[in-house]
Amino acid sequence: MLNTIHKKSGRFRLTVQSRMRMRNLTPTIVNLVLVIAATFFYDPSIASEQADSTKDRVEDAYNFRRPTSQVHTSGVINEAQLANLKAEGYIAVINLLPKKNDNAIPSEKKIVKEQGLDYHNIQVDWEKPTLKDYAKFAKIMDRYHKAITGRDPTQKVIVHCAANFRASAFLSLYAYKNLRWSEGQVTESINAVWNITDYPTWNTFVENKMNEAAL
Repeated sequence: MLNTIHKKSGRFRLTVQSRMRMRNLTPTIVNLVLVIAATFFYDPSIASEQADSTKDRVEDAYNFRRPTSQVHTSGVINEAQLANLKAEGYIAVINLLPKKNDNAIPSEKKIVKEQGLDYHNIQVDWEKPTLKDYAKFAKIMDRYHKAITGRDPTQKVIVHCAANFRASAFLSLYAYKNLRWSEGQVTESINAVWNITDYPTWNTFVENKMNEAAL
């Protein structure tokens, strides 16, 4: 009789222990099934598209900066980013990159104009920036007074080149004269992108233009 009880109790203990083990294994089994299913149905092209879509914003352009709330600067803007200009509130693009530059986007003007936006191209020679180039730039910038002064928050302008070197220099010079930026602000804005003192031609150009504006 005792043996029978012990056997029964032993079976009972084994049954309880087995159930507990099964409960502990259940989450592991479920997770394993999910991993296998995810691996089986994984589509790398979808993951790639999702990753790329996050880079289509204008602010993802190379060396993008916001020197003012509504006038922005950057390096090259790729085709996908250009296609989003209107949706992101831009009304004009000022491109300081020569058309024959290796970094130029051949379809840029077409993409911008198809959105009903203004497009300007001043072909600034990197080796020899001129006062005439800057004068053209300043004249174009004057057209967008509301954007420049922030009076109309719906209007944004972007100035770009290859790496935001030309763009940051020209915009900073314009802000020095027209937005009453200090010399410190000009230096800070440019240095946020590049060290202009490493490029004597451009350093001299900016200094001379600032001296002229201060007269």
